[in-house]
Amino acid sequence: MATRRLADLEPIHQQGMNPTVEGNLRQMTDEELLRTATAPLDQEQIKARAGNNRALDGNCRIIEMQRRMRDPNSIFKPDTVITGR
Repeated sequence: MATRRLADLEPIHQQGMNPTVEGNLRQMTDEELLRTATAPLDQEQIKARAGNNRALDGNCRIIEMQRRMRDPNSIFKPDTVITGR
């Protein structure tokens, strides 16, 4: 398992590429969204390229968590640790 700081992860696509999934993620609480990254029910953890922070899987989740980092009331901070592959 690899761990990375949320602020360091680099999604491979821009926000708006998957509006249905993005809409579903926006409806989740911070805790629910974090669980999709740390303990996903479908075992689809966030994956990043070995040796760097470029995301391979979980881009919509990363984008939403990074969007919430700008909210001072959110649990998501730049140093939030994301465990994945």
